[in-house]
Amino acid sequence: MTFPIARIAGASAALMLLAQSAAADLTPTDVWADFRAQMEGQGYTVAATEDLSGDVLTISNLKMSVTQGRETVTLSTGDLSLTFMGHDDGSVTVGMPDSFPITTQVGDSTDDDVNVVMDITQSGHAMTVTGNPGDMTYDYTADAVGMEVGLQQAAEVSGGERTVATDTTVLIGLDDVVLKSAVKVDTVRSVQQQMTASGMRYTLDTTATAEDQAHVTVEGAVAEMVADSNYDLPLDKAALDPEDSRSYFNAGLALGSTVTFGENGMTVEGAADGGTFALHTFATGGTYSISMDGDAISFDTGTEDVKLSLNASQLPFPVELTTDSLSAGLTMPLGATKEPQDFGLKLGLTDFTMSDTIWSILDPGSVLPRDPATLSLDLTGKATLLTDLMAPDLAETLDEEPPAQLDSVSLNSFLIKAIGAQLKGNGSATFDNTDTTTFEGYPRPTGKMSLELKGGNALLDSLVKMGLVTSEQSMAARMMMGLFGVPGGDDTLTSTLEINRLGEILANGQRIQ
Repeated sequence: MTFPIARIAGASAALMLLAQSAAADLTPTDVWADFRAQMEGQGYTVAATEDLSGDVLTISNLKMSVTQGRETVTLSTGDLSLTFMGHDDGSVTVGMPDSFPITTQVGDSTDDDVNVVMDITQSGHAMTVTGNPGDMTYDYTADAVGMEVGLQQAAEVSGGERTVATDTTVLIGLDDVVLKSAVKVDTVRSVQQQMTASGMRYTLDTTATAEDQAHVTVEGAVAEMVADSNYDLPLDKAALDPEDSRSYFNAGLALGSTVTFGENGMTVEGAADGGTFALHTFATGGTYSISMDGDAISFDTGTEDVKLSLNASQLPFPVELTTDSLSAGLTMPLGATKEPQDFGLKLGLTDFTMSDTIWSILDPGSVLPRDPATLSLDLTGKATLLTDLMAPDLAETLDEEPPAQLDSVSLNSFLIKAIGAQLKGNGSATFDNTDTTTFEGYPRPTGKMSLELKGGNALLDSLVKMGLVTSEQSMAARMMMGLFGVPGGDDTLTSTLEINRLGEILANGQRIQ
């Protein structure tokens, strides 16, 4: 089933935050017209009953549908009634019931149909829209907002009978919600949005009705959420092709979001094939951010004071892990260009520890130091993308040629610190993509890398003592370190590796190839 679920989620969110797209002089009719235009701009056909009485517009029997290939997705809201009330000060309030359903059907009564039922609940909620045509602000507050999602995916439909392959229920709740959006409509619909919530709770329960009868439950909570987001939505419906993601970005689609959060924890329990497991995680806080447009995507995430425990019937012992911080970041181009584009990768794992139970199995003689481990990587560079990564025929193109050529790379920092040893380094290189003969089949690199190893000899001694490495293997390793490294004090080796413009490989100024 290939239909983009993100579009379904976007349409459902729009029903809850209806006023976010109301760009008008804030009469009820104009607010509703703009919401309708937003959904039609995403490819939906919108049908509803409209009843205008004085300054109050009532919308009922709302239904939206869109077709991609053989698949049609239809969103209906049952007996939902929306009211748009105009006021003398030029504002419009949007009224919605405390609860309403959204039913989504994806498919055409063939294999892999998906049926989704959402029940939206709100309490203590209010929504007010203010501003001017094309430049409007809306404010939404609620004591609590909840969503219950029931999803069934059919494995087979035969003779009118649906066989359910998976049955999933998701519950999400937000407390003390404050949401503010500023919307401007020009060549695209630009939205600047800020949201806070004192907490979020979520549960998931999924059952596979196939032979394994797998059952998984998830329960978690997040405190003190703050989100800042911005996104541009295309207005030109004719430019959008549901079969081609690139068409949306060519029409102006772009997004960015940064979310920070406080203490959070999660429990995952499951059973399948006669086995069971239970996973528990906890962290004191963190952040993540993402930005994406037609040229590139960038993602960063970080979490502090992470604790993880795992018990499973197939494991002879419980797994307990902790780390002071865990982070990752990625930047990469998406569109084919003639000029090199930036890319980057960051990874971080600080003061990672394992429980004594795990150590006693890996190192029963307590030979290795058990100090916390640290891993960090910061890599940047430039690459020329030869293939559009959002092209509909991407899979076929990748079979014919590599998607990109590497132009330069910089290892800004690299560190591994564990079991009594430490390796760190940095360096950079450029690549001549016109020369694939010096290093047969590969672009010729030119660059230099500096490395420093501390505690390498002591680590080899420990591995020999544990029986993991023989004395002969240890001697061979020391000879290699002597060949590439320059000894220093306190069991330290330094090395500078270089590839020059002639294709020669040098270690500490001495040619080795």
